Amino acid sequence: MLDVGAARLSHLRWQMALERFIRGSEVPDSLRGHDDCALGRWLAGEGLRLYGENQRIWVLKVAHKRFHRLADQILGQGPSSGDQGAECLEKLRRVSRDILFLLTSLELDASGRGRESLRTRFLKWLRSRTRRSDARRPLSVTEARLAHLRWLGQLQDVLSGSGAAPERCSAASCPLGVWIDGVPNEIAASNPDVVRALDDAHQRFHQAIETTMTAQSAGDLHLADEAYGDASDFSAEVVFHLTNLELAMAGSGELASEEAVEI
Repeated sequence: MLDVGAARLSHLRWQMALERFIRGSEVPDSLRGHDDCALGRWLAGEGLRLYGENQRIWVLKVAHKRFHRLADQILGQGPSSGDQGAECLEKLRRVSRDILFLLTSLELDASGRGRESLRTRFLKWLRSRTRRSDARRPLSVTEARLAHLRWLGQLQDVLSGSGAAPERCSAASCPLGVWIDGVPNEIAASNPDVVRALDDAHQRFHQAIETTMTAQSAGDLHLADEAYGDASDFSAEVVFHLTNLELAMAGSGELASEEAVEI
């Protein structure tokens, strides 16, 4: 079995270490053994056996190989600056984001096996945390990630005509938005870039969801398709920045204790 949370954080740490290397830091020991990767071993064996019929795992296999090829390229060429360094950083961030998103998508697929429907779980999460007083409750990063992917899945069902529309919810009234709005000043001050990036991606995600649904209802299928593409991109950004937040705020007391999720 694969601890999906550990795999997400491991690759995010690799990304950050590679970014520091590009900027001139020494190669940390964690990068010297990156070929011995738990996710890579899982993808080559048990992962395919369990999820081989799921298209996501094949996309994840390609993204994962791309990540490690890029790591080898970066380590081989040494620190970079200027346009070359910026290009390396952008490639690295993009493939890292894809890995985190695909891992979370597999986690969502696995979470629906033999349990209450995803729509029921999603609505419970949404309705349980819409009061402003809930802003001070620790945030469940796992549930926040999965909830926003469920939103995207429900939007896909709407566009394909096979499901009911997701419950309307603005970024401000979403449980994650409520939590972001209530983040203490000291937390925001110590993690300004992470909180700011998450807030921006989260607002854009909800705007894209609303635009997609409105356009679909009005019969503007072109606009609905464009807005859905934006929603998909921003859902990946939300997952990425939530995982950054999880790493940056570990042990702060602002995040709920999470049980290891295995797939």
